[in-house]
Amino acid sequence: IGAAVAVEAIAENVPQWEPRIKEGSTEGVKFEPGTSSSSSMNIDDDDDESLFRFATFDLARVMERGAPLLGSSGREYEIRDEDIIEDSKLRLKVQREQLKKRLGLGNADEVSDLIATTDIEARLAEKRKREDEVDMSEELSNMSARERNQAKRLAKEKSRKQMREANVARDSKRSADPLRTQQLVTEQADDSKVVVESKISATEVFAAGDEWPFQPRVEELCHDLFHANWEVRHGACLGLREIIKRHAKGAGKTNDVSADTQMRQNERWLEDMAIRCVCALALDRFGDYISDQVVAPVRDVCAQCLGMIVIHMSASSVSALMEMLLTMLDQRQWEIRHGGLLGLKYIVAVRKDVVETMLSRVLAAVHRMLLDTSDDDVRAVAAEAMLPLAE
Repeated sequence: IGAAVAVEAIAENVPQWEPRIKEGSTEGVKFEPGTSSSSSMNIDDDDDESLFRFATFDLARVMERGAPLLGSSGREYEIRDEDIIEDSKLRLKVQREQLKKRLGLGNADEVSDLIATTDIEARLAEKRKREDEVDMSEELSNMSARERNQAKRLAKEKSRKQMREANVARDSKRSADPLRTQQLVTEQADDSKVVVESKISATEVFAAGDEWPFQPRVEELCHDLFHANWEVRHGACLGLREIIKRHAKGAGKTNDVSADTQMRQNERWLEDMAIRCVCALALDRFGDYISDQVVAPVRDVCAQCLGMIVIHMSASSVSALMEMLLTMLDQRQWEIRHGGLLGLKYIVAVRKDVVETMLSRVLAAVHRMLLDTSDDDVRAVAAEAMLPLAE
């Protein structure tokens, strides 16, 4: 909870991400969630295979083959494969493949998929390093003491030269795009001292970036959304909720593209995030009991994330999302029905414009859950979901 409060404070003080629009593009085009133009937009232009889509995602397969997320699997004492991968891009690729396996979307015939590939790459790199060291030692063994010292000095000079060139390249890149600074005089207890500090505008710092400022952290949180430990899943949901609450408008956008493309990118990102939250609702089985009523912290906060997401989604996407949640109400496991009702509860509270078009189906589904005699907790959440419908 404390970490979520810290994320909330950070999100409040980070300015909204406003990426650069490509010169010559139409800047006056407005994209409003729920309009017909947003629902008929062609979003195949800048397709990203790593993002899930309502049109192609099979939730039934996830519920059938996905690994249930319990309180803990006992694997917290093991070293995870992705923890030993230093390359952030490669680690993210491994995590995405692991996510597909957890959701039951991976190919069962692929024995060790990407983990084995990275293992081989690490071993090859280590082998090449050992071979270089052997070659160097063999060369040195055939030299005199003077020649060996000279060879070592040349190797050190070559290493220093490479480091200097890298530093020069980095400094030139920084100087090519300087940020304006504001000089501030800080008062001191001693009047004979003057301290001048340089302050950089936070807006300019984030505006100078090439991607959404929260993108790396959100990708990590999305991976932790399916962690074996419920505490990690709960923390990931809390962090995502605070970030999405304040910065969902800029999510997924990139620089130097048209305004239309940026809006499509944002819509695709929201769609992908909504599907991930639905999967977490469908697979989470953790529940704690207070008296006779269950408390499902992961599912409840995950449903709150859905409520934050749908505020910025188009009407057609919200309808597709509600269809997925309605299918969860037909499942045998009470936890899946419980998660589906939680998602519906928060969506109907914030997008009543879309609910009106599906009111008869939603009412019938919730009413059916009210008559469910197999579980009291399902009936309790169904009653809570009925309140915004009655209003």
